[in-house]
Amino acid sequence: MKQILFYQQPRELPPATEEDVERHMAILRAEKIFKMTASARRRAERERKFAAMEAAYDALAEADPRLYEAACKRESTATFPRQMRVPTETPPTKIWDYQGGQA
Repeated sequence: MKQILFYQQPRELPPATEEDVERHMAILRAEKIFKMTASARRRAERERKFAAMEAAYDALAEADPRLYEAACKRESTATFPRQMRVPTETPPTKIWDYQGGQA
């Protein structure tokens, strides 16, 4: 019944004219240019941040080599941080007492 009531034949697209094709190609070129400029902008931002990070490392190395070594040290026993746990939808085991223990 549902198929009879709601099924529609797929519509056929009208044949594309030369102007339609040209318009479509212009839209595709504009999208490609937009994506390229956005990518270049993100790349430049990453390079700027990395250069700032390297400058900070160099300044730290000049100021205090001991702190520089500690900042560059990698810990092999790093565990996943507890703050990054996935939130759950389960209720807490201890219910909040909104009356503050007064009855």
